[in-house]
Amino acid sequence: MSDNNVKRVLECIINTSNNNITVTDEKGFILFTNPNHWWIYGIEPEHYLGKSVYQLETEGILSPSISAMVLEEKTPIQIMQQTKTEKSSCRPPIPSLMKMVN
Repeated sequence: MSDNNVKRVLECIINTSNNNITVTDEKGFILFTNPNHWWIYGIEPEHYLGKSVYQLETEGILSPSISAMVLEEKTPIQIMQQTKTEKSSCRPPIPSLMKMVN
């Protein structure tokens, strides 16, 4: 399967999943994410796609950024996360600390 086909399959899985999935690069920039995941944060896709989870944390959208914590700790972390919309989210991110194929 070509890299382009792998990317399309990954996007399809993420976009149709009932799980909150966000894929970042090793610097925390959001590459793919489930759009339904972000309703709890009250933001639209144009606000988070291509942005850094560190930037979203600074803006108070991710408080704290679980993805940033996983990137730094290099281990799964489960915490309660508060959102600007006054909702709470408890999710156990499962890091995939592999190099993305360009």
